[in-house]
Amino acid sequence: MWKAKQLLAESGYNGEPVKFKFSAGTAAVRDYALVIQNSLGAIGLNVEIDTIDFNTLITQLTQGQFQIGT
Repeated sequence: MWKAKQLLAESGYNGEPVKFKFSAGTAAVRDYALVIQNSLGAIGLNVEIDTIDFNTLITQLTQGQFQIGT
């Protein structure tokens, strides 16, 4: 994990929010998103979860309107 922190520091990232978009769904999907948010937070990324309906998610992903998505 130290290498990831080092690379992040070298990148010039200054803590601005990174939007993680995923489709509203089951509790398992929500838990999955929280695990990703916590893992990326551990290296210093400020990840904000954006839960949206499936059709909106697909539209935004195909139009490149995302930073992280699943």
